[in-house]
Amino acid sequence: MTGAISQLTSVLGRSSDLTEVFRTAVAGLRSTLGADLVGIASLGERAENLVIEDAAGLPPEFVQALSSLPILHSPLFRRVMDDKLPVCLPVAQHPGPQRAVFESAGIRHLAMAPLLSRGLVLGALGVGRRAERPFQKAELDVLGTIGGLVGLALGETAAYREAETRAQTQAELRLSHERLELLARATSDALWDWDAASDRVWRGPAIETLFGHSPAEAGDSPDWWADHLHPEDRERVLALRDRIRQSGTNSWFAEYRFRRKDGSYSVVRDRAHVTRDASGRAVRMTGSMMDVTRERAAQEALRAAREELERRVIERTSELVAANTSLQHEIAERERVEHALREQVRLASFAAGIGAALTGADDLDEALHRCTEAMVRHLDAGLAHIWIVEPGNETPVLRASAGLAIEGELRPCHAISAIAQARRAHVTQSILHDPLTRDAHWATKRGLVAFAGYPLSVEDQVLGVMALLSPRPFPEATLNALSGVASQLALGLTRKIAADALRTTHADLGRRVQERTAALLEEIAERKRAEDDLRGSREQLRQLAAKLERVREEERTRIAREIHDELGQALTAVKLDVSSLKRLYQRKGSRRTVKPTHQDAIQERLQTMAGLVDQTVQIVRRISTELRPAVLDSLGLAAAIEWLAQDFERRTDIRCVFRSTLDEEAIPREVATAAFRILQETLTNVVRHAEAGWVAVNLGLDDKALLALDITDDGKGISKEALGSPKSIGLAGMRERALLLGGNVQVEGRPGQGTSVRVRLPVSRHKEGGTQ
Repeated sequence: MTGAISQLTSVLGRSSDLTEVFRTAVAGLRSTLGADLVGIASLGERAENLVIEDAAGLPPEFVQALSSLPILHSPLFRRVMDDKLPVCLPVAQHPGPQRAVFESAGIRHLAMAPLLSRGLVLGALGVGRRAERPFQKAELDVLGTIGGLVGLALGETAAYREAETRAQTQAELRLSHERLELLARATSDALWDWDAASDRVWRGPAIETLFGHSPAEAGDSPDWWADHLHPEDRERVLALRDRIRQSGTNSWFAEYRFRRKDGSYSVVRDRAHVTRDASGRAVRMTGSMMDVTRERAAQEALRAAREELERRVIERTSELVAANTSLQHEIAERERVEHALREQVRLASFAAGIGAALTGADDLDEALHRCTEAMVRHLDAGLAHIWIVEPGNETPVLRASAGLAIEGELRPCHAISAIAQARRAHVTQSILHDPLTRDAHWATKRGLVAFAGYPLSVEDQVLGVMALLSPRPFPEATLNALSGVASQLALGLTRKIAADALRTTHADLGRRVQERTAALLEEIAERKRAEDDLRGSREQLRQLAAKLERVREEERTRIAREIHDELGQALTAVKLDVSSLKRLYQRKGSRRTVKPTHQDAIQERLQTMAGLVDQTVQIVRRISTELRPAVLDSLGLAAAIEWLAQDFERRTDIRCVFRSTLDEEAIPREVATAAFRILQETLTNVVRHAEAGWVAVNLGLDDKALLALDITDDGKGISKEALGSPKSIGLAGMRERALLLGGNVQVEGRPGQGTSVRVRLPVSRHKEGGTQ
C-alpha cells in the first residue's frame, strides 16, 4: 500500500500538474485497493459534476448516470464533509436513485475521503468495489492519506484558490441554513403575546407540551408567569422586563429557570419583540419561550465533540505531513530510526547496568554507588543521587552520589522531601522556575538546569528517592526509562536491605550460637572442674580425716611412749630412791639419830629425787605445752605465737621474726586456736619442704576487721602442682580450719622466692556468738 503513496509523493515533488496527480492517484488506488471505480469530485467551478478519471470496462450509460448524480446531497459525501475523515458505506444504505445507479454497475461497497487543504474540504476522492468484501481500516487510511496529498496539490494550485473561498462561503451558507432550520422550529416553542392596554397575556398551546401547564391553567394574567420563575432568577428577570418596557429598545432577551407542572425547573431562553406607539411607549410584546435544557447539555457535548474533532484533524494532518516528510526524507528517517535504536540500546544498557549493580555488589552502599555511576554514565547526567528514608527519620539521607563533586554536606532540596512525602515523581526542565527545586541554587551555579526525581516505593512504602540533575532537558525516552528503573531500583533496594538484614541476623545468630556454645562449654568445663574439685575435696577430706586419725594415734602413741619412757623412768627412779630411803629409815629409824655417813647418803638421795621430780615436772609441762600451750589461754594469741616463733627458731636454727599490731582485746578462743594451729602447720611445712633461711610472721586486723595472719619465707617456693595435689593434706587441713570459722587461707608460691600464706578469720561474729 505504501507504494502508491510513495509514487504519488514523488509526482507531487517534481510536478504541479493536477492531471498527472489525478492519474497517479487513480492508478495507485486501483492497484492498491482493487477498486473498480475511482473518482475525484471537486467543489470548484464544476462543483456539481463528478470527474471520473478511470472508467474502463464500465457501461457508458453508467458513466452518464453517475455524472448526473447530485453529489452534494449524497449521504456519503455529507459525512465526509462533516467529519473530514475517510468513510465507507455499503451501496445498499444509499438513497434509492443513487443505489440504483451503483447496483446497475454491480458496485456493492463505496468509500470516500476528503480532499483537505488548510483544514477546508475542497472535494472528495471516491472508490467503488464490486466484491462483497467491505473496505478495511488500513485501506481507509491509505485512501485518506492519498486524499490528503491530492488536497495539498489542489490547495497549492492557483485555479483552486477561488474554490477554497467558495468552499468557505458554502460552509457559511450551510451554517445559515442550519440557523434557518432552528428558527423554523421556533413554532414549537411556547409563544406568548402581551397587550399593554388590557394587561392580558395570550399563551400558545406549546406551553403544555414544554412545561405541562395548559393555557387554561395558565390563564391570561402576567402574574402567573412571574410566580413560576425560579426564586433566584425572579428579581433579575422582572427588573430586566420592566427596564425594556421603559426604554426605547425594541427587542427583549432573557434566560431563566421556569417551574414545570411536576415541580422541576427547565432552562428557558425567552425572546420578544416590543411594539411601541408614536410616543415610544411599549404597547405590545410578542415572544417565544424556548426550552433549552437539553440544548445546554448538548452544547457541552458538542463542544467536547468539536474539540475531539479538532484534535483528530490536527493529529491526522500531522500524520499526513509527517508521512509526506518521512517519504521525502527517507535517509533522515533511517538516521532517526538508527538513533532511536541506539537510544534503546543505551537505555537497555542503562537498565542492565542498574541490574548488574544491584546484583553484583554485596554491600548496599556499594550497590547504590554503582547505580548512581550507571545513571551518570548512560544518561549523560551531571549529577545523580540516591536518598534513603530511614525508619523513624522523616528527612531523607544521602547514601550514594556520582557526577559533579559537591563540597560540604548536601541537604535534600524541597523536591526530595516532597517526592518522599507525596510518593509521586517530580520532573522539571528548569530548576530556577520550579518552586520545589528553587532552593537548589548550588545546582544552577554548576550549569545544571533540569531535575528528575522518582520515589523508590514498594507496596506504598517509600524506601528512598532517586534524583538526577542534567545540564540539558531530559528526553522523553529517558524519563520513561527512569520511571521503570525507579521500580527496578526499589525492588533491588528492598532485596538488598532484606539480604543485609538477613546477613546481619545470620551473623548475629552465629555469634550468639558461638557465644552460647562457648558459654555452655565453659559451663560444662566449670561443672567438670567443680566436680573434679568436689571429688578432690572429698578425697582430701577423706585423706585429711585419715591423717587426723593417724596423727591422733601417733600423738597418743608418742604421748604414751613419753609418759612410759620418760615419766615412767623418772617415777621408777624416784620410787627406787624412795625405797632406798625407806630402807635406810627402817634400819636406823628405831633411833632418832642417824649416823653422819647415812645422813650424807640420805641427803644425796633426796637431791637426786628432787632432780628427778623437777625433770618429771618439765616433762609433764612440755607434753602439756605440746598438747595446748598454756600461754595461749593465759596471755593470748600474740604471746602464744611469739613463744612458738622463739621455740621454732631454737629448735630448727631457722630465723623466725614475729611482728604484731594486734590490740590487747581478747580474740575468741576458737579463732585463736585455729590461727595458732594453722601457724604450727605452716612452720612444720617450712621445716619439711621450704629449705628456708628465715620466716616472717605478721599478726593484726585488716581494714575489714578480720584477723590477719601472714607467714612468709625465703625458701624455694611451693609449686602449683603441690598446691592442687590431693596429697597436700596439711594445706587442706589449714583451709578446713579456716572454712569452719567462715575464713579462708590463700597460699602462693614463687619459684626461688619463697612461699606466702595469707590467713583471714572473722572475729566479731565469734565474739557475739560467745556472749550468747
